[in-house]
Amino acid sequence: MRFRLKVLQVMTLAFAATSALAGCGGGSHGAAVAPLRPTPSPTPGSGPTGTMSAAQIQAALEGVQTYYLTLAHTSVETDLKSVAAHMTASGAFSSATVTNGGIDATFANGMEALIFADRSEDLAGTFDESRLRQPLAAKRPLSAANAHEIGFLVNESGDGAFVPKRQVLFGGAFTAAGFTAAAGYGVDVLDITLENIIALGSGRSIDFLDIATHGMTDKAGSYLLLSDTKITDASLQTYASDLLAKRVRVGYPLDDVPLSQLQPLPGFAFTGDFMTEHLTFNPGAIVDNQSCWGQNVGANFGSILKAAGVGRYLGWTRPVIGTDADETDAFLFDRMLGEQSPSVTKLDTYANQRTPPQRPFPLDQIQTALSSEKRESPLQLEPGYPYTQSGDGSRAPPAFLVISDFGGESVAGPPIEYGLPSVERVVADEAGAALDIYGSFPATPGTVAVSTGSSSTPLTPTKWTPGTIIVPLPAAGAGATGLVSVTAGGITSNAVPLTQWTGKITYSTNDAISSWAGDNGSGAVTLTGVFNVVLRADVHPTVVAIDTAAEPQSFAPTGATQASSGALTAGSGSFASSNDQGNSCRNCAIALALANPQPTMVPSATSQNQFFVAPEGAQPTSAPFSVPSAAAGCNNGQPGPGFANSNTLCAFLYFAVNNPATCQVTAGNPFYCDVVNGTLSDEIAGDSGATVFLAPSFTLTMDPTTFALTLSSTPATFPLDPFGNPGNGSAGVSGTFQVESPPAPTGVSTRVRR
Repeated sequence: MRFRLKVLQVMTLAFAATSALAGCGGGSHGAAVAPLRPTPSPTPGSGPTGTMSAAQIQAALEGVQTYYLTLAHTSVETDLKSVAAHMTASGAFSSATVTNGGIDATFANGMEALIFADRSEDLAGTFDESRLRQPLAAKRPLSAANAHEIGFLVNESGDGAFVPKRQVLFGGAFTAAGFTAAAGYGVDVLDITLENIIALGSGRSIDFLDIATHGMTDKAGSYLLLSDTKITDASLQTYASDLLAKRVRVGYPLDDVPLSQLQPLPGFAFTGDFMTEHLTFNPGAIVDNQSCWGQNVGANFGSILKAAGVGRYLGWTRPVIGTDADETDAFLFDRMLGEQSPSVTKLDTYANQRTPPQRPFPLDQIQTALSSEKRESPLQLEPGYPYTQSGDGSRAPPAFLVISDFGGESVAGPPIEYGLPSVERVVADEAGAALDIYGSFPATPGTVAVSTGSSSTPLTPTKWTPGTIIVPLPAAGAGATGLVSVTAGGITSNAVPLTQWTGKITYSTNDAISSWAGDNGSGAVTLTGVFNVVLRADVHPTVVAIDTAAEPQSFAPTGATQASSGALTAGSGSFASSNDQGNSCRNCAIALALANPQPTMVPSATSQNQFFVAPEGAQPTSAPFSVPSAAAGCNNGQPGPGFANSNTLCAFLYFAVNNPATCQVTAGNPFYCDVVNGTLSDEIAGDSGATVFLAPSFTLTMDPTTFALTLSSTPATFPLDPFGNPGNGSAGVSGTFQVESPPAPTGVSTRVRR
C-alpha cells in the first residue's frame, strides 16, 4: 500500500515511543467510533458466482472497518493483529493472516479477500480526512492503438494517498516532449481498474508503465495491487474465472472513516499474472511501480514481469509515503525528458530544475542521481534522505527503491525511454566539411536537422554511435548554422546552437629590401590583403554530467568556413641594385605593382591561392609551414574546441598566393624581375611561384554576454620575410567581427518544436 503523512496535532513522548509503522495507504484517526451495526454472517453459495453476493461481501468488510475504528491505534502492527483476530472470531472469516502490507483472509465459504493495511496513523487527536481526499479525475479517453504506449495507472478512488492530477501532469509532460500520436506513441493516464488494464492491452504495446495504488503480499508471498473496479454482482460474474484462478481477489483498504461513508465501495485486487494476461510489453519495457512492497523479498511480481518481456522494474521494499513516491517520479521524468526554460513539460511544478536547465539524460545516469541526491522539490522539503528512500526512519524502517535490471537495454531496439536523444555539444570540422555531434543517442540511427527561425534543414548522418554523430556540414546557406537537434524513434532532442560570426581581417606588410636575386641594393615593398572570414562554433555552456554545473566551452573554431575568401588588395615597391655580382641585373631598377585582378584565395592548406585561419597548435594537414604552439593562457594552451573556460582564441593567418605582384624593369635583365627570391620559394601543389605569408599571432576575444568578437594583434618583425630579407620587415593584422544568428543562448536546453 501507499500512504500519506499527516500533520500531527498533538504528539506525546509516549505515543512517539510506541508508534510502529507498517502497511500502506490509509488515513489518520481520532477517538474510537462505536460499531454502526453488527458484523453480518454471509450465506455461502448465494451470490452470482456461487460464493457471495456483493451485498454480503460489503457487509462483512463493513464489520472489519467498524471494528478497526474502535482501536486505539498505538501501532499498525498491533492493529493488524487485533483486526485479524476479530475477523476469525466474528465467524465471517475462516482465517486471517497478517502479511506485508495487510491481512490475507478467507471468507467463511472459502472466498479470499485481502485487507490492505493503513500505513500511518495520526496517533493523537482528530484529523480532517477531507483535506487530503482528492476529487476524482475526469474520465480520459484512451489513445488510439499504437506500438509504443506510455501508461499511467493511478488509484482514483479519492484516497488521500494518491493525487491523480500529478500523474495527469506526468502524462502531459511526455506529450509535450514529443511523445505524440504523430510520432507513433500513445500516452494514457487511467484509473487503475481491471477494465482499464484490459483496454490498455488492446492494440497497444507498452514501452513504459507507471503504477500508483495500494500493494501488499499474500500469505504465500505473491504480490497484489488494488484496483478501482468496484464489487458488484455484475463484476463478480465478469471476473468469476479470475477469482477462481486467484488472479483477482476481493480487496479492501482499511480507512479512517466508516465504510458506509466511502463511495464508491471496495474493489478487487489483482496479481501480476492478471496484468501480463492482458497487457503486451515491448521487449525491454520499463515498469515503474510506485506502490508499497513492490520489491519485497518474497514478492514474485518482478519475475512475472520479466517473463513477459519487461527489461527494467522499479519497486519499493516497504511502505512508501505517497508524496515521496510522486516526488521520485517527478525527478525521474524531469531528468528523462529534459528540463526547459520556460518549462515545456511543466515538471518544474513538482521537480527542482537547474539553472540553466539541463538536457535529457539516460535512465542509468538518472538512477545514479536518484540514489545520491537529497529530496528537495516544490512538493516537499525532505533534504535528509535521497530520492530512493521514503521516510527518515524516525517512525518506522524506511522504504528503499530497488531497480531490477532484466537486460532491457540489450534487446534489439530497446524502448527509447532508456535514453532519449540528447545533444551535449557540437563541433564544426571545417577541414572535413562535417559537423561532429556529441551526446547520448539511441542505438537505432535517426536524423539530424539544423533550424533557423521557421525553416529546418535535414542532414543525413554518415556516422551514428551512442556517443557521436557526424553529418556533412554545408559551408553556407540552409543548414550551415542554426539550432542543431537530433531525432530518433520519433523523439526530437534538445537543440544546441551552432553560432556563426562574419568578419574582415586585414593583413599588411612593409619590407625593406637589401638584396634582390643576388644583387645588393636597397628598396621596399608593401602589400595589403583583405580576408572576409566566416567562423562557426558552439560556445553555449553545456552540462556534461547529470545535475552538474554547466561548463563554459572555449571559443575555438577549427578554421574558416569555405564561404570565406581573401585577396591582395594593394601593393607597391621598388629596388635599385648598387653593385656588380656578375648578374644580368647590374645597376637595374625594379618597380613593383599588383596584378589586376588578383586571384581569389580560399580556405585551404593544401593548394595555391589559399589561406588558413586556425588556433595556434592546430597544424593543418600538408601545410607548407610549421604552426606555432599554443601559447599559455590562450585557449588554456589547448588547440581546438574543449572545456578550457576561455573566451580568447590565439590564432594565426597564413596565406599562399601565386604571382602576387608584377614588376617592371627600368634597367638590366627582366629575367630577374621576380617578386619571389628563389631561395625562399615554397613549392605548393607543384607550383614554385607561390609565396607563403605567415602573419603574427592574433587574438579573438569573445564577449560571453553578447558573443561579439574583438580582434587584437601587435605587428611583428620576422626573422626571414617572404622576400628573403632577414629582420628587415614587419607585418600585422587587424579586423572586426560580427555575431550572426543564432547567438548562443544563455540556457543549455532548447526544445525545437516539430
